[in-house]
Amino acid sequence: MAQVTVQVNGREYKLACDDGQEGHLSTLASYVDERVREIAQGAGHHVSDAQLLLMGALLVADELAETYDELETVRTALEAGASGAADEAAAALDGLTARLERLSATLADGQSRA
Repeated sequence: MAQVTVQVNGREYKLACDDGQEGHLSTLASYVDERVREIAQGAGHHVSDAQLLLMGALLVADELAETYDELETVRTALEAGASGAADEAAAALDGLTARLERLSATLADGQSRA
């Protein structure tokens, strides 16, 4: 089992992971760090580290839920096969593609800084 040290909001955390997953875990931590720092900037100094991490986790979970909702819209439209379904599915896929491209760019930026 490998170990990696990540930073979130200026604090270091030692985490265990499967061998070979160190880079992936570091990239994910960079993404979470970016979200937590965004929250910290808006929240001021009255928020604990635990609250920041919780809010960051909720923000990432919300992004994931939105992505699942968009994916379900695509599935429903494709299964329905009704007129206009192709347009609805294409629009939803465009939204998913844009979200995935933003996430990919964020993760790539975090990896280049690591």
